[in-house]
Amino acid sequence: MTPLETARVAAAAPADKGDVAILAPNDATARVIADIFGADKNVKSYVITGQDADKASLQYIINGRQGMTVYKDTRIEAKDALNAALVFLTDQVPVSTSVINNGSADIPTSYSAVVVVDKSNIKSALP
Repeated sequence: MTPLETARVAAAAPADKGDVAILAPNDATARVIADIFGADKNVKSYVITGQDADKASLQYIINGRQGMTVYKDTRIEAKDALNAALVFLTDQVPVSTSVINNGSADIPTSYSAVVVVDKSNIKSALP
């Protein structure tokens, strides 16, 4: 988060704090917000999530300062991207498992596997 974004979170009205849930775009942002909320007497409780399974955020999860993170195994992402590229290079159409509308058209899509990591599976979910 930028200093301005940090200031905006800290400057929110007390009535807007209380019990808070945040879906942060990544673990680094989740940790900054957790630190701000943890020091704010107007935040009674918070649940915050992130993604990327940063080592520092895994410690936050163990300590109860972050609820969960999303782990995306880059080995799986690389394998899936390579397989899609090879299919395109042979003028074939990759297998799709879903569709995303981009505002103009429905785009066939396949997702790489991700793992939700929380306190209950932190040791077993990560390599």
